[in-house]
Amino acid sequence: MRLRVLEHQEDTEQTVRISGDTAVVTAKLWEKGIENGEPFDYTVWFSDTYVRTPAGWRYVFGQSSLPLPKSAQ
Repeated sequence: MRLRVLEHQEDTEQTVRISGDTAVVTAKLWEKGIENGEPFDYTVWFSDTYVRTPAGWRYVFGQSSLPLPKSAQ
């Protein structure tokens, strides 16, 4: 069994773009904690896509990736 304990989770630089019945949320996510006894501390960019339905907004797709190193920016 995988055990994950978050010590810190923070979203920054969040943007929401809406076009018709589709919305895309993009943000930088920082997580820090312990997973299976090992510490972790990472930052990723993520995008989540939602579609408006008669029942409300529904999550349809998400992805995340590591930020570029500062030397590549």
